[in-house]
Amino acid sequence: MYVSPHDYVSHQIYFFGSYDPLMTNWLKAHVHEGDGCWDVGAERGWFSLLMGDLVGPTGRVDSFEANPETFAKLKANITRNRFDWVRAHNTAVLAKVGEARFEVPTQDSGAGHVVQSTSKDGMAVPATTLDEMVERTGITKLNFIKIDIEGSETAALTGGQRAIERFRPKLLIEYNRSALRRAGSSVEELDHMLEELNYERYTFNGKLRRVDLDSWQRLPDEQYVFNVYCLYRNDSARP
Repeated sequence: MYVSPHDYVSHQIYFFGSYDPLMTNWLKAHVHEGDGCWDVGAERGWFSLLMGDLVGPTGRVDSFEANPETFAKLKANITRNRFDWVRAHNTAVLAKVGEARFEVPTQDSGAGHVVQSTSKDGMAVPATTLDEMVERTGITKLNFIKIDIEGSETAALTGGQRAIERFRPKLLIEYNRSALRRAGSSVEELDHMLEELNYERYTFNGKLRRVDLDSWQRLPDEQYVFNVYCLYRNDSARP
């Protein structure tokens, strides 16, 4: 895998050979051979490659990365590993198909984000929805979705409700208070949407614990960032 010691995501891989061990181990336990997976906000592809390795050639992974420069690194890493069943898409994932403005980070390759449509900042990038991707690809199974897109998580779920209701995949979503606020949403709105979609929400630190937003409220914004593991209620008794 092509990595760099100079950016916040891949420097961990460069020096330690791994990234986010808890999340990595959770995926190893919940993604299986032949599965269909989506990596929304793939960066340069640590989790896309992990999913690709786990599902194998009988499965399928679709990876979404809006930043063109980072997307080129993602593509190179997929090609280097000869994972023909991992497909990369240079697009933002939002509530509507069209075009979005994307602010490219100056140093942190993983923290680029979509800006408000009226903004003149950033560059124009294509935008798709998860529902549109189902129609375009004709997939018949979707077992797992990871969504980490710096505040656009609520928009991605809005544009993917039909897909989620149809397939009921396991979800792994970042809750980032300041990023969601910047995007015109909130942790509460995102959490409510997942509740309406009939998902139980957990944090994972070696053990699953139900999300309790009240316990996070007093934290400063820079600490109010955590991954949420979401299981459809009919399946939540078997985490």
